Amino acid sequence: MFSDFVTQILTALADLGYFGVAIGLAIEIIPSEIVLAYAGYLISRGEINYFGAIAAGTLGILIAQLILYWIGAYGGRPFLLKYGKYLLIHERHLDVAEEWFNKYGACYFYGPIHPGHPPGHFDPGRHCQNVVFQVHFFHAACDHSVGGAVYLSR
Repeated sequence: MFSDFVTQILTALADLGYFGVAIGLAIEIIPSEIVLAYAGYLISRGEINYFGAIAAGTLGILIAQLILYWIGAYGGRPFLLKYGKYLLIHERHLDVAEEWFNKYGACYFYGPIHPGHPPGHFDPGRHCQNVVFQVHFFHAACDHSVGGAVYLSR
């Protein structure tokens, strides 16, 4: 059943070409590794260009990162308490994260750590107020364009 769902999504993304790669990475219906692997397959068949796939993938990831940044920066804990249940994030998860930050200090960690690791970041609102939007955007652009290029070249 899940494989049928993934096949239908990948077929729809393939029909959209570069836009499909960008949308697939932006909304993460299926894991980004699968979208990038399928983009690599489309490159091998000559349906899309390698550099176009990198650009589309980077754009898609940047859209996702902008949304996540704004949720963390402007919604923070109240937003996650209200809507986190739909993402399986509960108050105890936020308490553990907050306890960790109180114990070890605020930080900003960002992914992907290496190609093949799920892209994403953790930006817990009030703890990372010193991370400005431009820094976050620059890290996202650099990390995901290089990581996507390496992943697609496998």
